[in-house]
Amino acid sequence: MMESRCGILCSACEYREQMHCAGCANIKEPFWGACKIKTCCEGRKLPHCGECPQFPCANLKAFAYDKEQGDDGKRLEQCQAWQKAAPRYRTTLVAVADMARAKAFYTGLLGLTIVEDIGANVTLAGGITLQELGSWKGLLGTDAVTLRHHAGELYFEVQDMDAFVAHAAQFGVDYFQPLNEAPWGQRLLRLNDPDGNLIEVGEDMHIVTRRFLDSGMSVEQAAQRMGVPAAYVEAYR
Repeated sequence: MMESRCGILCSACEYREQMHCAGCANIKEPFWGACKIKTCCEGRKLPHCGECPQFPCANLKAFAYDKEQGDDGKRLEQCQAWQKAAPRYRTTLVAVADMARAKAFYTGLLGLTIVEDIGANVTLAGGITLQELGSWKGLLGTDAVTLRHHAGELYFEVQDMDAFVAHAAQFGVDYFQPLNEAPWGQRLLRLNDPDGNLIEVGEDMHIVTRRFLDSGMSVEQAAQRMGVPAAYVEAYR
């Protein structure tokens, strides 16, 4: 479990109880004063230095091997250990009863390309993996696999919704929800893939934001209409 930005084990720090310190990652300002390592790491929105492309940078190495505050590089090793132990999201697995039918749907209607095809398991661009249902049940060790559960969905965005709807008509898609407008102004629809897995396709939020602004709304008015902060509208202009 990550305890600090630079690799120091806060749980073993002799000053923790004495200074009532909650640990580097849980405090705004260190009790010992400003820390450029902590500031840099948090400024890059990284959990710890081991996740930085520049690890180990000159500043971190100087800190790790400092004669008074260093630990002969142990904190660098700890950062590497945290980095190796951190799970990395790779793909969302979708069970399908007919692989050929599923591949035709995802590549044809949704335009995804096949990255790897090993028969019962097919990886698509964008982080989706199709798994043949029989194989999936074997891996789980159970037949209790329910399709059409509607407890989750795969979400896509499109810039031209009308063009997508016309494209979808050629596939005779099974709509779960036809084209409609969400409360925040985004046009979207939901459809079932051939096995009942739920797919949502919505307008690119840049398109939604521009539609309101181009209608004459100010940033503040568009934000109120969409129910979002003004900064959100600014980011999507």
